[in-house]
Amino acid sequence: MKRACDKLGYSRTVLDFSIIDENGFPVEYVEIPDQPLKYRRVILGTKQSTEFFEYIDSTYELKFRVKTRYPKEFCEILNAAGRIGLMARSGKGFGKFRVSFKVETLKNQ
Repeated sequence: MKRACDKLGYSRTVLDFSIIDENGFPVEYVEIPDQPLKYRRVILGTKQSTEFFEYIDSTYELKFRVKTRYPKEFCEILNAAGRIGLMARSGKGFGKFRVSFKVETLKNQ
């Protein structure tokens, strides 16, 4: 998210957001609807080892609610993050995702 914010030229202060539950209370996490996929690969070299990955692919849909003072900027940053990729190996093309939004206003806030 920070790289997307920097790429768009926004101050990182617009990244001030909370992931909330259906009642508007902060939970600060996103639930994955199923177990992540697992992958293990061998690394060859002078000292052989293995890498173990847990990941989700395009068959997963993650839904979450966000509370932010900067909804327009948050949507633009999340969209850019989807094109750039999040987490490890994003420079190799991993971590990319598609984003769709449904904007709601909390009734009790």
